[in-house]
Amino acid sequence: MSKTPTGESPYSLTFGTEVVLPPEVIFMMLKIENFTPKASEAGLRENLDMLEEHRAKVHLKNLHCQRVVARLYNPRIRPQPIDTGDLVLRRAEVRSITSLRESYHRRAG
Repeated sequence: MSKTPTGESPYSLTFGTEVVLPPEVIFMMLKIENFTPKASEAGLRENLDMLEEHRAKVHLKNLHCQRVVARLYNPRIRPQPIDTGDLVLRRAEVRSITSLRESYHRRAG
């Protein structure tokens, strides 16, 4: 159940283990066979120990994917030189009413 390009689910990256449905839901039976609490606890501790390694591998895979996308995207970009007098888009400033009034009074005044 991977939800990211890394092939890992966010749950496994956060908690270090995959989501597992209880056997009663999957097989519709009331007994759980071959379950020992010590073995289960040992498995969970092992998963917890391996969590940082797992996250590091996923991080490296994510960086690799980003590099591949950048390598495919960047050659298509053409730099466009800007000369004096060219019209360019710039970010609109969000100004408060008081600053607008002050600038108006300075110009008019």
